[in-house]
Amino acid sequence: MTAFQPWPLALFLVLLIHLSNQLEDNKISSLCVGQPGIPGSPGVHGNPGQPGRDGRDGRDSAPGEKGGKGERGESGVSGARGLTGDRGDP
Repeated sequence: MTAFQPWPLALFLVLLIHLSNQLEDNKISSLCVGQPGIPGSPGVHGNPGQPGRDGRDGRDSAPGEKGGKGERGESGVSGARGLTGDRGDP
């Protein structure tokens, strides 16, 4: 007889797997109920979807009106002149 016999451990693991309810007990309940998808799109079976997000401050709303065009900025400093090219034949 040896000091370590693997069959009691194997029997214990088989019984543990057999007696545990794998599918029902190990499910993690979700706080977010519904189908994944595009926000604001209709839900499954005719349920209304979640409202769309405008992405600015977390409030749900339509995009605002376009603002007026701003004034033209000051022109920058002229750059250095480029190299002079070859002169053509007349």
